[in-house]
Amino acid sequence: MVSFLYICTNVLCFCDFLIKKLRTVRVHQGESSRKNRAEEQNLTSAVSETQDPCVGMRINSPTPTSPSSAPNTMNTPDQEQVLKKKTRGPTTMKKFENTPRLKVQFNERGQPIGPNSVQLSNFLGYIGRKMVPITREKWSLVRSGERDKLWSAVQEKFIIPEAHRHFVIMKIRQLWNTWKSRITKFLKEAVECGETEDYIDSKVKPSEVSDQEWMVFQRQRSSPQFIEKSKRFQELRAKQKLPYTLGRKGYARLEEEMKNGTPGQSDISRTDLWVRGHTKKDGRPANDAVAETMEVIEEFQGRSSSSTYSISKDPVAQVFGAEHSGAVRGLGFGATPSKVGATVSNPITGLVTNLQKQVNELRSQCNRLTNDLSDDQNKDQQRTNETESPIFLVKNCKSGTTNQPF
Repeated sequence: MVSFLYICTNVLCFCDFLIKKLRTVRVHQGESSRKNRAEEQNLTSAVSETQDPCVGMRINSPTPTSPSSAPNTMNTPDQEQVLKKKTRGPTTMKKFENTPRLKVQFNERGQPIGPNSVQLSNFLGYIGRKMVPITREKWSLVRSGERDKLWSAVQEKFIIPEAHRHFVIMKIRQLWNTWKSRITKFLKEAVECGETEDYIDSKVKPSEVSDQEWMVFQRQRSSPQFIEKSKRFQELRAKQKLPYTLGRKGYARLEEEMKNGTPGQSDISRTDLWVRGHTKKDGRPANDAVAETMEVIEEFQGRSSSSTYSISKDPVAQVFGAEHSGAVRGLGFGATPSKVGATVSNPITGLVTNLQKQVNELRSQCNRLTNDLSDDQNKDQQRTNETESPIFLVKNCKSGTTNQPF
């Protein structure tokens, strides 16, 4: 009996020990799970904050913070990968100092290709920012003398025939407008995030812009006229459903790359260029809208047995219709309808065509009326001549029906 009670007592003690041990393990597991959930929430919040345009500004903010308000800088590797994004900085003149003049090659459409075309694009963007004031509200305000100086600056660093001057100046205009749009976007985000004037002057203002020019530029960008104009362009931008994926490469350099990568193939169709220009690096379409458009293009390709098309009748033209004046889809900057034989769609051109058609119809009606009138006059003249002839008078005199005096 005593031994039985002894055994029961030991069993109860052991069970109590197991219960306490299990409780301890559960507590540790609960703390660990809570810690993991907290880390997941922190990482999620870090990712969501990076989608906020204000986060990038706050991370690089030059304003000092107190120890109590300073954020925790001990981020996990995943957080650092999310928060830090490597970007290309602006091109500076140091890249072109003490270098020989570079010869630039152009294709049959007058677009720069080859390795020196990249250097040319970088330089054109640089001199546009450096030599054209940011306060010019539009390119048409850039005087001809200033454009001559831009061309001279390009000629000092590159060997380019005079025939390509127009392309160079227009490319500077495009890069200059793109730069101003990018600065406007940064300025708008900084203002909406409530950043200070010191921050805007130190982080947003370009180094090549003077303080006076910066004040004028901010005043221009905050005017009601510009805000209304910006909204219109934002609405037009939102309607674009087919994103371009080539980046700075462009269609001209892509075409040259495809020719070099396929020995014996000298002609690359515009359809192939457009498809590559809207495809990701992994080979997938940029989005669902691009995928649907590519399917329609493939259908048009399958309907024709010919492998070559006129650019006004190729699958891209069949899907999108006529081109706008001054640009051609799938061929890049500098390619115009007049150079490649594309059909132009322009409201003014269409109006002129309709008016010309109406004028031609009215002219035809006038010609018909003139001819009818002329025929009637000839018939009347013929009748008159017949009634005045002697034979006619004698015949009618014998019948006694003439009224002509003798």
